[in-house]
Formats: sequence, C-alpha cells, structure tokens
Amino acid sequence: MEKLASLFVLLSLLGLLQGQGKTQNVSGGDDEQAVRQVEEEEGKVWTLEPSAAAIATIDRTLGDDFVCICDGAEVTKKQAIADFKSGDSKVESTKLGEMKIRFFGEVAVVTGSDDRKGSYKGKDISGHYVWTDVLVKRQGNWQEVAAHLSR
Repeated sequence: MEKLASLFVLLSLLGLLQGQGKTQNVSGGDDEQAVRQVEEEEGKVWTLEPSAAAIATIDRTLGDDFVCICDGAEVTKKQAIADFKSGDSKVESTKLGEMKIRFFGEVAVVTGSDDRKGSYKGKDISGHYVWTDVLVKRQGNWQEVAAHLSR
C-alpha cells in the first residue's frame, strides 16, 4: 500500500510539473545546450583515468542525491565515484546515440542510447544501452539526479 501511495504522489507531482512548465523539445536554446553538454561530459568522463579533474567533473555533473538504476542495480553518486576511483568501473569507450530532451520547468528528462565498451569488477559490460536521465537546474547549473540504464 505504501508503494502505491508513493507512486500516486510521484504521478501527481509529474502532472503538476507538466501543468506549470512548458513541455517541449527545445532546439538551440541555452538550456538545451547546457543539458546536452552535461550529458556529453558525463559520457566522456567515465573513459578517463580517475584523476582529480575527472572526479571534479563527476562531482559537478551528478547531484549529491543522484541515484541510478543501472542494469538492475541501484548506484548512488558516492558508490559511482568509489567504483571509478578504485578501477572497479572501467569504460574504455562510449559512443552516444541521439538524445531527446524534454523540459518541465527546471527539470529536464533526457532519453537516449549509447554503445560502450567496458567492465565492472572484471565482468564485461560492453553493449548497447538505452537510458533515461533526469536533470534539475540548481543555482543556474544542470545536475543529473536520477538515471535508469539498461541493455
């Protein structure tokens, strides 16, 4: 019953966001460019060595409250950074596919896909992925707060 109530609240909030903000596929706007840049930076950063600069990029692009349902596992920002630093999560290459960006006021929902080559704790995770990211504009900057990723 508690899950049903939570789902109802979430759907109600989404309905309010739709009513308040413009639902649009923006092309060429500043917000679209900023969201696209966050997505591109985030896709690229995981292919780098875990340097201070790479970790700073992850820290800036992911909100502190970030959570991903990544191929069935829940991953927080803290865990993602720890896996990156330790080398447990290694991405050799990522090729982003097309992205669709929709805005609901200060919230952006991005759907897309990518092809990646990599491993997690020695297990091959290469393949074609589809995903949904949710970004929120905070103090003028877009941060990813939620993601769903699956092969």
